Amino acid sequence: MKKNDSKTAIFILLFFVSGISYGQNTKIDSLNLLINSGKEKTAIIDYRLEKTKEYLKIDNLTNAEKELEIVFNQLDTTRFNDQVAKGYYFKGKLLYEQNQIKQSLDYFFKIILNPENISDYKILSDANFEIGYVYTQIGILDHAIIYLEKSNSILPDKGNEVEKAKTINNIGYINELLGNYELAINYYRKALSVFEEYGDKKAAAYAYNNIGALYREIEKFDDAIIYYHKSYEIKLEIGDTAALATTYNNFGVVYEKKNELDTALYYYRLALSIAKKFKMKQNEARTINNIGRIKELQGDFDSALVYYFQSYDIKEKISDNHGKILSFLNIGSAYFNNNNFEESVFYYNKGIELADSLGFIKELSSLYKEISFSYEKLNNYKSALDYYKKYSEINDTLVNEEKQKRIEELEIVYQTEQKEKELLFLKKENETKEKILSTNKILMVLLIILLILVVAFFYNTNKKQKLNAQNKSLVLEQKLLRTQMNPHFMFNSLSSIQAFIYENEPLKAGKYISNFATLMRLMLDNSRNEMILITKEIETLEYYLKLQKLRFRNKFDYEIHLSNNINPDNTFIPPMLAQPLIENSIEHGVRNLKKQGKIEVYFNKQDNNIKIEIIDNGLGLSQNGNGLHKGSKSYAIQIINERLTTFSKNGKNIVILEEIKDDINEVKGTKASFYIPSKNQKDAKNNNN
Repeated sequence: MKKNDSKTAIFILLFFVSGISYGQNTKIDSLNLLINSGKEKTAIIDYRLEKTKEYLKIDNLTNAEKELEIVFNQLDTTRFNDQVAKGYYFKGKLLYEQNQIKQSLDYFFKIILNPENISDYKILSDANFEIGYVYTQIGILDHAIIYLEKSNSILPDKGNEVEKAKTINNIGYINELLGNYELAINYYRKALSVFEEYGDKKAAAYAYNNIGALYREIEKFDDAIIYYHKSYEIKLEIGDTAALATTYNNFGVVYEKKNELDTALYYYRLALSIAKKFKMKQNEARTINNIGRIKELQGDFDSALVYYFQSYDIKEKISDNHGKILSFLNIGSAYFNNNNFEESVFYYNKGIELADSLGFIKELSSLYKEISFSYEKLNNYKSALDYYKKYSEINDTLVNEEKQKRIEELEIVYQTEQKEKELLFLKKENETKEKILSTNKILMVLLIILLILVVAFFYNTNKKQKLNAQNKSLVLEQKLLRTQMNPHFMFNSLSSIQAFIYENEPLKAGKYISNFATLMRLMLDNSRNEMILITKEIETLEYYLKLQKLRFRNKFDYEIHLSNNINPDNTFIPPMLAQPLIENSIEHGVRNLKKQGKIEVYFNKQDNNIKIEIIDNGLGLSQNGNGLHKGSKSYAIQIINERLTTFSKNGKNIVILEEIKDDINEVKGTKASFYIPSKNQKDAKNNNN
């Protein structure tokens, strides 16, 4: 069973708050001097910008927004200069924190598109850095590297060695995300050498941590431990005790990956003691959850639940609703693994209620999936199927949202490229006014054309997505219907294997297991496709009948007939439609006969359809004393008719049942028949795709 993993700090990304030197040049204490010298307006704006910077550092976005409103009321933005650039810089950072990504980038680009009007290189460098940072966060990694490198190229080498090394470290992190591990480790070590040379121990500690995280990612756990230990020693040396909580958690994760659970538990407890000491509630809740996970892996489910509930209580106190949902997942998982399926259903339902009310779609998807497993264990197959359908529907929604997100990211890249073109244009604006006007007109026409193309693209994409969603819905419906046919047979087969073992018949048990494994592989292979080769279907039925014959001690014989008018190498049909009816013939037709039973399966071609007939010499529809034959067949017919409905818009494809009688009107058996569509290899391939 797949359960939620509470994640510890894997990477410490060194996107430090930029040391904005120009903000430090304006001292609040010198305001009176500036006012007395006739520079009141400039001094007030610098003061407000300094206040904005401080508010952003402590995440006080409301006050930062108020300060910027005052700044822009006094700034003359028609005359671009360093002060305007500073205002745009802080506005961009504020918008990013407010999750307005596109607007944030617009303000940063306003800075880098006016380099000739800015005297302070640090503003330009920081603006490029922030663009690189934003692109990293939204996953446009190749462009992120470009702007981080631009940021470094603007800074002079002398006096900015450590600042540039931090950017190099970030480029290493991006390469790690791209899977360029060798390149990433080179960037990390290059940055580390600078930090050590200039004595920036805190930065060096984070760099060692990043290297350790990379080695952990590629499963070189011993190397990861070495670098984590170096980070640990530096943090001890500089007295950064609070940061040790993260280091101990990282040690715990590595030893957990190495399956050294007792050692992992030791480090998690160290991390917990620090988190409690410094009242780091979020870290405390996460670490307690990690300890619970170790207990669960050790099979101590009662202790695991104690820790999971403790973690939940902390999240409740700090109003961490997302964390509470993950706690319900973990608690439900612990109960499930301890075979307490009713309790697991209870906590999964609590998680579902909270996730649904707050709109946490991914977590809701996981909860639907897990609760379906619990209901299956409780033999409540209807609820299991209902929740699995909900899980599948949300999964499809998430896929579509991922596509939409990618479209938005591509749009941002497009806008970036347009702004780069704009930059080149602005550098040449002094050549002639006529050339500028002409170029602007051309650009306007191109933008209108591009806008029309983008609108058309989005319209067509949306239309295709709707069609794909409809097709996926049909495919899912058929796959879900197929799953209804498997559990009963699998249970009986496993029971038969158990019986052979108990009766000391190991050869029969071994043969049964071998045939059962082959049949399961065929059923799994067939379930992936909507159409399969008819010989594949016959092979599956052969193994199924062999298993049943062995299970019932050769109580019946069987034959499968393929008509000569069917091309076995180029005829494809929907899978697993005959099996439920064959099962009913065995279970309720020939099983209770006093004589030798017989089942015959016929495949005949009629026009573009295949007619399937299942004939047995059993008790018939009405002569079974307990009435199960008729009732069970009705259930099988319901399943098959539901599938046949998806093949025929007119609803005429249904199962026909009839009793076989002799000349004196005595029942000699039962015949079930129905029609299914057939396709050639080319059409079947298109259908499966």
